[in-house]
Amino acid sequence: MTASGWAALFTGIGTLAAIVYVELTRRLWRESAKQREANLMLMLMEGYDNLRDSITFIRGWYMESAAAGADPLQRFKDELGVDYGNERVLAVDDHRFRVSRFFVKTRKLVQGGYLSETMVASALGGQAIEDVFLKMVDPLDSIKADHNYGLADKRFY
Repeated sequence: MTASGWAALFTGIGTLAAIVYVELTRRLWRESAKQREANLMLMLMEGYDNLRDSITFIRGWYMESAAAGADPLQRFKDELGVDYGNERVLAVDDHRFRVSRFFVKTRKLVQGGYLSETMVASALGGQAIEDVFLKMVDPLDSIKADHNYGLADKRFY
């Protein structure tokens, strides 16, 4: 074999090695991205699970109000405004804040490009978003914030 033949052979082998290296690197990046996404999803699900006591407390407020024939939102507004020392309404407010902050942080992470909307929907599901945030917590947020209430979270979810 001539020198130019050897050079062509080594060039071909080098090119093939570069192609294999690029493909393996691409696969490694893709697997790393999947692993990061899985970790973020788990963190989101665990964060939501850690709110179970707050969600149960807020749901209890709604059920207690309904059993007494009262609108839970109006009751929250009235009890916050009249007697801010009321332990029960203060507890509802604290639990509302915890759950609300979780959803606000999640929205901001999506808007910052750290999480995808698909990932949030997969991790939390429609029940968490619709039944917990939109139906129970966000209405309480709007009462608490009054004139300073922003629609960013409601529009996002």
